[in-house]
Amino acid sequence: MFSLVIISVERCIATLFYKNYEQCPKWLGAWFGLAEIMIPFMCASIISSYYNFSERFAYCSIVSESNFEVVMQIGYIFLVLEFLALITFHVVLFVNWRRRKNRATMDPTGRYQITENFRTIAMITPLIWCHFLIILGSAAVFFLYNSFNPTFDPRIYPILEESSNLIYWHGVLLPLIFFVLYRCSNHRNRRLLKENGVGCALSLQRCIGRDA
Repeated sequence: MFSLVIISVERCIATLFYKNYEQCPKWLGAWFGLAEIMIPFMCASIISSYYNFSERFAYCSIVSESNFEVVMQIGYIFLVLEFLALITFHVVLFVNWRRRKNRATMDPTGRYQITENFRTIAMITPLIWCHFLIILGSAAVFFLYNSFNPTFDPRIYPILEESSNLIYWHGVLLPLIFFVLYRCSNHRNRRLLKENGVGCALSLQRCIGRDA
């Protein structure tokens, strides 16, 4: 989940400094990778520190009665961050789309970076939408459970966690989404080639008829 937030920050920096982004220090990517590893590790450490290891469950669970509230709060924080990342993606996508219209007046480095930003963000946006909707559905189930049943019942919670954890659908739906987008892109490209081919053929026929 947090990797999408890091990617949105990286693409935002690439959009703001598109003219000289290729000359950015190499340690910038290392800091992004370190943040992507350390922040989830810190959250997992906080969750583990509140975990009641003496409590028995029917299966292995990262949530117990003692750390249930902490897990809920961290989950909501990550959900808000992913929503902000989704907004950032769309804003940055719109900015790069506007810049692509005027890229003829830019230097080759700027044109390349704008094209790279637009393609990368357009490819990742369906991924973050799919992930956000799935996480939102899971969070809504846990929120309703906590609202109507504030007492933590270890006998019911494993059933709730297994039935409401929809993150596995992300690996199933994402290839289907990319397949549909790929087919739509191919159809659009074939239509453009067909229209341009017909236009070139008509222009050639006019030139031949004019010369005759």
